[in-house]
Amino acid sequence: MYNDKMETIIKQEEATKLRVVVSREDSEVVNLTFPIYTLSVLDTIIPEKIVEKINLLDINLKEKIQQIKDSGNKPQTIFEMSNNERSYKIWTE
Repeated sequence: MYNDKMETIIKQEEATKLRVVVSREDSEVVNLTFPIYTLSVLDTIIPEKIVEKINLLDINLKEKIQQIKDSGNKPQTIFEMSNNERSYKIWTE
């Protein structure tokens, strides 16, 4: 019984979802939830102009994706950024 409870706790610590939220002027314009396996193709589903902005922040998406996998898919923020028009956040939960 103890092992069953421990396994449940461990599973709860693993992210099962990839979340994407884009806001404009305090209003969400995009709010998407994907299965965690989508993380593997994240860099291909983000619009190219956003990938360029991410690269300017010295964030390497492929490395970040690998770090998340290496951590056992622990829930974490992949990146957050804001400009005058929009705010972007991608994370696992």
